[in-house]
Amino acid sequence: MRHLGNVYSLYVEKWKKLNACACLKLIFAFFVIIFVTYLLSIFSYLLNEFVFQSNIYITECDRCRGAATESSQIASFPRHIHQVYYPQDGSSELPVRLQKTQRSCRVQNPDYAYTLWDEQRVLKLINEDYPELLNLYLSYEKWIWRVDMARYLFIYHYGGFYLDMDMECIQG
Repeated sequence: MRHLGNVYSLYVEKWKKLNACACLKLIFAFFVIIFVTYLLSIFSYLLNEFVFQSNIYITECDRCRGAATESSQIASFPRHIHQVYYPQDGSSELPVRLQKTQRSCRVQNPDYAYTLWDEQRVLKLINEDYPELLNLYLSYEKWIWRVDMARYLFIYHYGGFYLDMDMECIQG
């Protein structure tokens, strides 16, 4: 009888070990399934975006669809360069190094309209066309934050390109 008790306890221990292994196998299988699902979603995105070119953003641009063909959109893109200079030293004159970069952009793009914005012109634009944004603009403590906001307003309002003052145009 004693022998049967030992055999029984051996089987119970083996059963516990098998259950622990089975649990570990189930947990491993669960993580493998999650990982494979993740890989499939990435693969599906890559196929849709780059192979079938049916990206998910198409529904956001429906109002733009049919407005013009791609080639006419490029031809009608506003040829306007915007730059901003807020003097930090109290003088209103552009430093020589910035005059050089400004001149390079104007020379390389002679058929583009050009606007150099200062703080007074920016405030005038905001006051006349976007008065609801004036308090937000004035709430920015640093001048560079104000310039960041202003550049979006230029492009939204007039179209064209915004170039930082230290950007040199090498070719038009």
